[in-house]
Order: sequence, then structure tokens, then C-alpha cells
Amino acid sequence: MQDLITKALSFVAPRAALDRMVNQAKLRNFGRFDSALTSEKRGISRGVSGGEDTAGTRERFALIRAARDLADNFPPVRSLLLKFATYVSGRIAYQARTGNREADTAIERYWQKWCNDCDFLGRHNFTTLLQLAVTAMLRDGDCGFIIVRDGEDLKLQSVEADRIGSPYDRTDTDKYIGGINVDDYGRPISYTIFTRTINNQYISPVDIVAKEFIHLFDAARLDEYRGRSAFATALNATRDLQEAIKAEVQAIKYASYQSGVITTESGAADAGDYFARGNSNDQGQVARLQSLDPGTVNYLSAGEKMEMFKSDRPTGAFGEFIRLVQAHICMAVGLPYGFAFDADKSGPMARMEAAMAERTFLRWRGLLEGQFLNRIKNVILLDAASRGLIQDSEFLLDGRWCWPAKVSIDYGREANADIALWKAGLKTAGQIYSDMGEDYEEALRARAKEANMIKELGQEFDIQPNRISDSVPITAIDTIFDESKNEAPPLIESIGIGGTDALSGILASLGRGELSAEQVAVILRVVFGMDEDNANKIINAEPAAPAAQDAAPPAFAEEIKPTKLLALRDDFGRITAFEQTK
Repeated sequence: MQDLITKALSFVAPRAALDRMVNQAKLRNFGRFDSALTSEKRGISRGVSGGEDTAGTRERFALIRAARDLADNFPPVRSLLLKFATYVSGRIAYQARTGNREADTAIERYWQKWCNDCDFLGRHNFTTLLQLAVTAMLRDGDCGFIIVRDGEDLKLQSVEADRIGSPYDRTDTDKYIGGINVDDYGRPISYTIFTRTINNQYISPVDIVAKEFIHLFDAARLDEYRGRSAFATALNATRDLQEAIKAEVQAIKYASYQSGVITTESGAADAGDYFARGNSNDQGQVARLQSLDPGTVNYLSAGEKMEMFKSDRPTGAFGEFIRLVQAHICMAVGLPYGFAFDADKSGPMARMEAAMAERTFLRWRGLLEGQFLNRIKNVILLDAASRGLIQDSEFLLDGRWCWPAKVSIDYGREANADIALWKAGLKTAGQIYSDMGEDYEEALRARAKEANMIKELGQEFDIQPNRISDSVPITAIDTIFDESKNEAPPLIESIGIGGTDALSGILASLGRGELSAEQVAVILRVVFGMDEDNANKIINAEPAAPAAQDAAPPAFAEEIKPTKLLALRDDFGRITAFEQTK
């Protein structure tokens, strides 16, 4: 496209104007990236700026205002916020790992007690505060907590994003950025917190030193001090969708109110027409009927035609537009569209989207652990130890966070895969319990208590434990004959032991020292029905003495073969004894 100088030059020197245009084209195309070239076919990119500038406060609060309005009045945004907070921090527990079981139990009890009464205002427990913080980080960009001393205890006072600094504050400088005071190196030294009145006025600013304030935000730039709403890149499209849905609903309602349309040659109602009968208005004109009773018979004059009002709103294209904008909302917060809004998918695609969502949740849990959880946990436990409420030790702060169960669309499939990995030694039971959102040690203790209770109930009601629950399988030890009850010895088939395989396992337990020789002897006599001699031979692994034989010529001498055990069975296939053979 020609500029004014080129156009003027073309009238007096066309050749020179052409050369000028060629040179301009060469300059425009000089460079490495096409995206770096300016063009009138698209808008101009914004100038390069830092993560924070003088317009940062104004922009940040404009985003907060728009995001909060959508969260309050647009269901898709509200639903996404609730899902995100639930999946990230729906349930959380702390597991102490000091190496001392009693100390771990005391620490976990104290932490749980503190979590139930950690809110300075007494409104929420720790899990609820954490979920609200996740919601605030997504919607507003950031939030914070002040660590305050309430009597002897430490508690948390929540601070929303608009109270960190003031929305009307336009005094951002190199030392004061959106309510954060920094030193000469750019490190935060204090936070200016405002009080918001019931009339939404920001008054009484107070500077809170950095070590007493926990600032939670998800930065998009290395040099950002304040977070921005996660919906920032999709706010305009989301508001357009909200307004488009409202307009479409109005159009549908308008169409629903229309029953039919009468057309005439003159465009005016016939005075003698049925539809024109009615009361006259102030100008003496006959008012047309706008409603009809059921079963009414209508008569039309010549040249008139009645058509029912038709509407195809909303169209299929509008549904596609809704899905497109919803996909933009999901991309802004890092979630797959299918996971958040489209639950119809199945198979590998659904598992892939669930895995992608889980990665996003893991990232946010890492943010929470680094910025909030570990810091407040350390402060609370050290304070408790200094006051003698829990035992102090070198490993006082060692522990891990137990998060909600990971996202899955097929728990049966994944459970079988976990069992296979555990049996192969590629995954620990602790990892499996962690994936389920459970405390490994606590779960094992619960299982042990349950198994013990089942065995006690079996003894109380004189039944085998596996009749109560399959979680406590019957074993050979459990079936040792009780002579005081005068019961018949159980057969192998009745207790589910598979012949020689079971015998090999028992002998292996004897070799490892897990069973004593006396215990094995009882099992072999009672369970396998052996006599005492055969049982002792197997336990002591003493081969039978070879029978005396007449001396044979050297040519017919046999090699001495190792002794083997041959299982002897009755007509029903039951093992009755073992015979040693060569």
C-alpha cells in the first residue's frame, strides 16, 4: 500500500515511485520472523513492558471486577471454580515422619486440632480456608493470610486481593508495587493491608511485615509481584458468551409469545374482520386482537392470509459457539474441555484428559505446598514445641502432605494395574495409598485392627474368620486341630491348600525360621494326615537308610541317585503319605 509521499512522487516520477515501493518492501521483509513484521492486515502488538508497571493496579482490579461478576452470575465459571478447588484441595491431611511413632501421633493430633480452630474470625476450618484460597487465586489472581497471635495460639486472618493495596491507589513506584513494599533489591519487606467497609470503602491501611504475611499467587512472569486472574485471557470471550446467551433467551421468549401473523393487501386490519373486532382506542381506531381463546373459529377476508409464527432459535451454530468459548475458559485455567464440561468421552481419550487434569492439579498442589502449607506447618509446629505442647526433635518438621485421590475414570482398571506393579516391586504400597488420598501407616493399622476383630469374632461364635470376611484368609496355622473340641482333622481340600505346593511353602517357612519344627510337625500330621515318622523325616531332611543288598558285579553297579519324595494319594486324590525314592 502506498504512502502519501509515494503517491505524490508517482505523478511526477513514476519510476522513482516504483523504486521507492520496492525498497520499502525489502525493508519490511528484512528479518528472521514473519511475526515480527508489521502489517495492516492485523492489529499492532502491545509494547514490551515488565511484569509490573504504573498501570498494573488499574488493570488488576479491572480483571478482578470482571472475574467476580462472572463467578457470581455465569454458571460455567462458577462450576469451574468449584471443581478446581474440590479436586486440588478437597481433603488434605498431614503425615508426620520424625521416626518416632509416638511423636508422629502427637504431632498429627496437634495439627488436626489446630486445623479445626485455625481461623482468627472463627468461621472456617483449615480445609475450607485452603479451598477458598484456591478459588481466590484463580478468580482474583492472589490472596493472603496474616499470621496473628490470639492469646497463646497462632491463627490465620484471611485477606482478599482487593485489600492488598487499594484499588484507588495510583502511587505505584519502584519501592511500592500494588500494596507490596520492597527493598533496594526488590525483596518484599511488608504488605499494606486495607480495611474494606460495608460500603466498599478502603480505609485504615496497616503495614504487615513479610514474615507475618503469607502471599499466595500464581505468577505468569518472573518479575511479577502480584498475580492476575487466571481467566484474564478468556474474560472478554466469556462476557460475550454471557451476553449472547441473554440475548438468545430474549429472542426465544419473544418468539414463544407470538402465535401467528395476519397479512393483508393494504397492511391494515379490515374493520369487519374478526381479528379487528374489539374496543376502539382514543383515536377511534379499532384495536386488533392479540390473544385468542382455545377452540376459536376465525374468518378471514379476501386477500388476507394467516401464518403461524415460526422460529428456529437457537440454532446448532450457537451451540458450537458456546462450546468454543467454554473451551477457551478451560484453556485459560489449564484444564481439558472434556474434563470440565463434556463427560461423554470414554476410553483412551477420556483417560488422557483425566491425566492432563491431574497434572494441572499436581502443579497447583506444589504451589500451595511451597507458598503456604509448609510455611504455616513449620511455624505452628515450632511454636507448639517451644511451648512444650509437642516433643521437640531434630526431625520435628519432617513429614508429607496427603492430598485427595487422583482423578480416575476407571478405578477397577487402575487398581488392577497398581496391584500388578506392587507385586512386580515397581510400586510401593505407600504410593498406592497416597494415590487414593490415604495415610499408608494409618490404613495398615486400621486393617490390622479389623483383622484382629474378625478373628476375635470368629473365636467368639466358633466359626472360621473367612466366613465373616475374605479379607482375613484362612491359613494352615488357623486350622490346627484343637483336641479339646474333639473335631476331626480337616482335609487339604477343605482349607484350600494345593498339595505339594503348600508343602513346599511350609518347608520354605521352616527354612527361613518363620515356623518352628514343632509347628511344622503338627501341620503335617493334622493337615496332611501324615504319621509322626514321615513328618519327622521331612522336617529333619534325613534320607532313609538304604536297604542291605548283595554285592553285585562292578559291571552292574548303579550310580547313587539323590533321594526324592513321592506323594502317595488315596482313591480320592488326597495325600496320605510321602515315600522316599531314588
